[in-house]
Amino acid sequence: MVAAQENTAYVFAPADFSFTDPLDDPANNLQAVKITTLPSAGTLTDNGTAVSAGDFVSVSDINSGLLAFTPASNGTGAPYDNFTFQVQDDGGTTDGGIDTDPTPRTMTLNVMPSAFVNHAPVGTSNTVTTLENTGYAFTAADFGFSDPNDSPANNLRAVQITSLPSGGTLTVNGLALSAGDFIPLSAIDDGLLAYTPDLDAGGTAYDSLNFKVQDDGGTFNSGADTDTTARTMTLNVTIVNQAPAGTDNTVTTLENTPYVFSASDFGFTDPDDDPADNFAAVTIDSLPSFGTLTNNGVAVSEGDSISVSDINAGHLVFTPDANLSGTPYVGFLFQVQDDGGTTGGGVDTDHTFTAADFGFTDPADDPPNDFYRVKIVTLPSAGTLTNDGVAVSAGDFVSVSDIDDGKLVFTPATNAYGTAYANFTFAVQDDGGTANGGVDLDPTPRTMTLDVAPQMVTITSFSFSVWVYAGDTLSSVDYQITASAFGGTVYGSGTASVTLSGGTTVNWGFYQYTATVTGLTISVPVGTAWLELENAVTAQTNPAFWGENDGTSEAVSNVVGSMDSESFSIGGGSSTLYDNGSDPGTINAWTINFGYAVTNSFIVS
Repeated sequence: MVAAQENTAYVFAPADFSFTDPLDDPANNLQAVKITTLPSAGTLTDNGTAVSAGDFVSVSDINSGLLAFTPASNGTGAPYDNFTFQVQDDGGTTDGGIDTDPTPRTMTLNVMPSAFVNHAPVGTSNTVTTLENTGYAFTAADFGFSDPNDSPANNLRAVQITSLPSGGTLTVNGLALSAGDFIPLSAIDDGLLAYTPDLDAGGTAYDSLNFKVQDDGGTFNSGADTDTTARTMTLNVTIVNQAPAGTDNTVTTLENTPYVFSASDFGFTDPDDDPADNFAAVTIDSLPSFGTLTNNGVAVSEGDSISVSDINAGHLVFTPDANLSGTPYVGFLFQVQDDGGTTGGGVDTDHTFTAADFGFTDPADDPPNDFYRVKIVTLPSAGTLTNDGVAVSAGDFVSVSDIDDGKLVFTPATNAYGTAYANFTFAVQDDGGTANGGVDLDPTPRTMTLDVAPQMVTITSFSFSVWVYAGDTLSSVDYQITASAFGGTVYGSGTASVTLSGGTTVNWGFYQYTATVTGLTISVPVGTAWLELENAVTAQTNPAFWGENDGTSEAVSNVVGSMDSESFSIGGGSSTLYDNGSDPGTINAWTINFGYAVTNSFIVS
């Protein structure tokens, strides 16, 4: 029995005719095949010439791939057709010898429909945009998947990264990727595939990566499940305004004499923008406790913004109280503002950046003041920071009572973990106030680093389907199960028993079994672990379900699965295993398939 593909010629090999010579010692060699009767559908040719009943086809022609069967156009079936043949050896007929099998044998011809052969999907080059210092989480739609050459079309299964970006990092769940890695759809849908630009860098077409989409149609019968062309993902990084900086200063005037401020008094710089923005305004955060501060003759209020044009025009004036003086006499707090704006989360005002608390002290006051609240100035780059269930924004203050009540909470992204997984900056504030120029806020941003331990689950069993050509034999075997993470960390391994059940007849001459893997206990992190299965037996007559007879695992792509604490099961379609043999006999090679995609790995989700 051999299997051809619809509208495709099948080229015979000598092994298809199962030649043996058990009655001669030493055994003779195959010399030719006699075609006794012809197929009733399709054509049998030798070197392009139609074969006639009674023709002998030499083994050299067969070895050269000249004997072929071509089914009728669009013809399919299992069985589709047959012909009979007799093998001939090279021992001759001297002294009444017999060199030809006296019994005609039947060659059964199966022709599989073209639906069994997957055609390559197509991705689409695309451009995505993120903000400076902000990661971009890819979605499935970003890769422009389509499958125009299959009907019905297959679904997106994974994305292969063929080349990496040069101006940032590409990660899955925080772990760096390598060129050639396949990212399953489930990881993309969970927001785990992300690009992070280099710090404080950006621009139009700032970076790019190349990719290929993979569908779930598999590679059975030499199908193609991956785009033949690498597509380009262009990465725009929008520059975001960075905060300017002012400078503490002391100015001097005479008793009973107003002081007219100039722009240089506020020490404006913009060191983190290239090119630097211009000085735009000054925000008055607190008023002097003595004297008056006016803008163009109008008293300034706390929180007022004074434009640099007003300052340059001499409108911002401090007038001391009559007949009073001192060194220092009084002070006020201010923030400088640039003209870069706040688009995309930009910061145009001078900030002392901060985030949550801990380690509060007040060593410069006697008696020390009490801890009052924390200013969150920069947010974590991953995960979420909430106060009483409400997302915290940069610049928010969180009271110490809320912290003591357990309301300030950090939650990492789903299935994400790592050492130094995220951080934010913060400044503590005391309850001493700012009267007479006092300072109640730590002037130096502090960093809170967040380590996140993985959520571990235990795999104890899983199962998959096995399809076997009718007449082939199959036995239970043991497998070595190894679990490892994206980054290669091995979490454990063990030998598991594989048993078979079922044997239901299905289409195209296959029998279907269920294989169940039990007897293993491996703990792995949710969302990041792979199971790799390989034959634990290095030599056996009837080898493992898949792979070669050498005890090694195959190079594979990924199958998305679902798992709870008790078991592991395949999700999203049939996990199947196909017999690579073509005629009844002992199985000598196996390929495990998801849909029809070659694989022997599963991702734990």
